[in-house]
Amino acid sequence: MEPRILQRDAFAEVGYALETTAEGGANQREIPKFWEKYLQDRLHAALECQPTAVSGVEYGVCFPQDVTTGRFTYCIGLEIGQPAQADPQLFIGHIPAATYAVFTTPPADRASFSTTIQRTWQYIYEQWFPASGYEFAAGCADFELYDERCFGNKDIVMDIYVPVASRG
Repeated sequence: MEPRILQRDAFAEVGYALETTAEGGANQREIPKFWEKYLQDRLHAALECQPTAVSGVEYGVCFPQDVTTGRFTYCIGLEIGQPAQADPQLFIGHIPAATYAVFTTPPADRASFSTTIQRTWQYIYEQWFPASGYEFAAGCADFELYDERCFGNKDIVMDIYVPVASRG
């Protein structure tokens, strides 16, 4: 699984946020449950009503971890143009410009999609990073991009954007 390396400009996201931690694998349990609730409650429709939404493409963004507590914010949302006043229950996050390694998950059916995403993350950190000439770019956000390729029940894929810097 070879990634594409590309530059991405800064952008803002509006959405629903979850505070979590990687400690004890909590994020691997909490984020899928967060997505289930998001989908079950059809929260995407509320986000599409935001006046500056760029498109209906959904992002799952992991904002940088707090070095003191080990906690981080994960936000499911949409890219927005000019950040505006949003519903107080919504989170607005800013993703800085960065160089990204972009991984496309292997095709999966609806039932195994979540597991395929988690396995792709595992591959990135356990196999790709150690063998590549890159390291995670500190202070940047990584994110998942869910577009029209996620619709349907089979051959579903999505992209994972990991900010990278040359090791050295």
